[in-house]
Amino acid sequence: MSRFNLIDEKWIPVKFPDGTRDELGIRDTLLRAGEIQSIEDASPLVVAALHRFLLAVLYRALGGPTDIEQAKELFRNGFPANKITSYLDKWRDRFWLFDEKYPFGQNPNVPKKAIEPWTKLTAEYNATSNKVLFDHVDTGNPGTRTPSECSRWLCSGIVNLAI
Repeated sequence: MSRFNLIDEKWIPVKFPDGTRDELGIRDTLLRAGEIQSIEDASPLVVAALHRFLLAVLYRALGGPTDIEQAKELFRNGFPANKITSYLDKWRDRFWLFDEKYPFGQNPNVPKKAIEPWTKLTAEYNATSNKVLFDHVDTGNPGTRTPSECSRWLCSGIVNLAI
């Protein structure tokens, strides 16, 4: 059942200096960081969360930087691809969005009747416990969203809870 691995699937919305836009996975976003102009999303909360999330992954993969000189070296020479790739390969099984044992950022033991709609993942939409002005999504029948969108919102919720 494992599918949609955040390492490889396209879900992080980026803009390049020539104005083109794409979505990249974690690996490509970090390895191509020097080519990327910005991370863009309609929600500023998602943009901030994606930066924090990628920084956390980078710190774990590189084991630092631990001082300003190491940080300067990374900015000058770029990120070591072998360390990033090695880290992501080691923890690959923890980055599946849909997994029976380790679904990314989710509790696989929630009873079916306690599952909340996707609108609960983001501050911009109604959830069962809050209402947002001008949002008229029916939380009883919210429709579907792409795994990319839900990944961004899930990441946003995880990172913002950690603040």
